Amino acid sequence: MKPGVTGATGFVGMVHAAALCQAGIRPRILVRSTHPWAQHAPDELEVVVGELGDIEALKTFARGCSHVFHYAARASFHASEEQLQAINVRGTGNLVQALSDETRIVMASTQAVVLRDADIVEGDESLSTHAVDFDAYGRSKADAETLVTSYPNGFVVRPPWVWGAGDTNNLPTVLKPKIRGYMRFIDRGQNRVETVHAANLVAAMHRVAMLTSRDDRVFFATDEAPVKVGDFTNELLSACDLDVESRTVPGWLMRGYSVLRRVRGRRPVIPRASLIYMTREQTFSDARLRTLTGHKDIVSRGHGLEELTQWCRKMGGPSALIHGRKQGQNQDLVNATWSFLRNESPSVQTLSACLTS
Repeated sequence: MKPGVTGATGFVGMVHAAALCQAGIRPRILVRSTHPWAQHAPDELEVVVGELGDIEALKTFARGCSHVFHYAARASFHASEEQLQAINVRGTGNLVQALSDETRIVMASTQAVVLRDADIVEGDESLSTHAVDFDAYGRSKADAETLVTSYPNGFVVRPPWVWGAGDTNNLPTVLKPKIRGYMRFIDRGQNRVETVHAANLVAAMHRVAMLTSRDDRVFFATDEAPVKVGDFTNELLSACDLDVESRTVPGWLMRGYSVLRRVRGRRPVIPRASLIYMTREQTFSDARLRTLTGHKDIVSRGHGLEELTQWCRKMGGPSALIHGRKQGQNQDLVNATWSFLRNESPSVQTLSACLTS
């Protein structure tokens, strides 16, 4: 097995790369020229310097890979349409074109491809994409899914809220408003959503990569049970040694305020997509994944939260995390996170065993 990992300098990609190294497998990773790892990467990693717009670099990256795990993306509800199309759509298309017919690609997508301003209860892969036109991010990932599944060896895994030690993507969006004092739940955070621990997501990606059948190409991947937004947010805050939040605002007020700002041509304080996740029921079934691949959670919520506490403290506490890795500019956090994942993370150790089974 010769795996390639895009997005290995990000959250889930780094977890995957660390687990492969732990298992004695040297992954090939694609790294932007501006990232510190372009010059000084851990020796265990085989680095190809380039971006998703660099066709020659992608050919070098893909050459000889048995599997490519595609995590690189622009994940934002604020990014421009052009940014999202350039990275998520055209970049994915470039990567697919660089693959040989024998290489299998598994792309990490998002539940945002089925986003709509309505409750979703136990939604599955039959839900249509592009149900709404207000979320450029979800549209871009849906377009990327089409490119991947049109390739003979292409598969897609759709995660919801990804969490765990090493998270400098989603976690700062929880920590920052709490630390700065403006966090509020909407309607007490009573709506249920899905989550997936990063190690559970990587395990799902691996199981899909090993499938012998090509009949099913798209899979949701979640932890075993949904959770209320407010409850899970407070679990994350507690794990990061912060007080839980109890303040709340009514949903009708936030929705009305957002509509008023849109009418006046101003950007809403909370993106409409985020408002949906904070107010609507969003639960999904990953029965297809578990039935066809035998996938099981390898990290429980309790163990994941304990490890999150260890990592947060090791990094210097929540204030050290709220700005994330800044696309590699925060080199100390990049290196410290890699060291933790590679050498100390119980979930990565468990995952490494899964990757070789």
